[in-house]
Amino acid sequence: MAGDLARLWWTGWHWHPEQLIAVALLLQSYFLGVGYFRVRYHWADRVDRRQTAFFLLGVAVIALALATPLHEISEQSFSGHMTQHMLLTLVAPPLLLLGLPDWLLSPVLRYALLVPPLHFFRASTPILRLVVRHAPLLKAARFLTQPAVAGFLFIGTFSVWHVPSLYEGALQSETLHMVEHSLMLFTGILVWWPVLSPSSDLPRPPIGVQVIYLFLVAIGTTPLFAVLTFSTVAIYPWYAATAGLDSLGDQQLGGIIMKIPYTFVFLGVLLVIFLKWYNREEADSEYEDEEEDDESPYYPPRVSGEPA
Repeated sequence: MAGDLARLWWTGWHWHPEQLIAVALLLQSYFLGVGYFRVRYHWADRVDRRQTAFFLLGVAVIALALATPLHEISEQSFSGHMTQHMLLTLVAPPLLLLGLPDWLLSPVLRYALLVPPLHFFRASTPILRLVVRHAPLLKAARFLTQPAVAGFLFIGTFSVWHVPSLYEGALQSETLHMVEHSLMLFTGILVWWPVLSPSSDLPRPPIGVQVIYLFLVAIGTTPLFAVLTFSTVAIYPWYAATAGLDSLGDQQLGGIIMKIPYTFVFLGVLLVIFLKWYNREEADSEYEDEEEDDESPYYPPRVSGEPA
């Protein structure tokens, strides 16, 4: 198994134009936003290099998942496929969000991606003015990034695509496979938004809500991972015919590959957020105590012999 997959890593460089085009368009859109449109519309004076680095890392992770032999391995190994899904939902989305500046997201959300037409038409047509006035993309984003909605969509999407019939269909149809990965990346961005939102138009909820949200998301993904890991029957038996693997062992390994990173990452972020909240509460409590001490009445010491 290991030897076959290692050999495939070196020989499986089959370029998929649609994946390369998608990655190229993502990069082009980002650099148009932080470059030409930033200067043209005076969105910001400068670009934070750290944000650019985060975004490029996120795109690199997407390319690793979709445009390298990992894509070929995922079609012959369930555990390889789960590694691909982990990259698309657990690694790439946080990096992309950390790389998006608020000044870039605000016009995109408010103008509903109509910045290029606005450049040419100056929002002179009734349709453009209507879209700009009502900002439908911003309203949709406000709904989709609510913690309950984002968590439900992520868990639901992840679970539905692992239904055996749909899972096998995605392996047999390249178009369906692209739809699967696009939805996983999209809902991956949604599920991370409540804790990593870079947008003032779509702010993060209170820290207490974030803690409960992350805990529930971690719990919500557990049933699927438990079924994959502890099942005594191969749910995806066709992998055995394509890679000569023990399909049950490959399936259990895939469940472990998903469950351990998801648990540690979600609960790790939850712990960080909780500690930040706790430290903030402690600091506020100390500040209030100091204010009370400053406002307490001052009584000068009584001089000896002075009547009480």
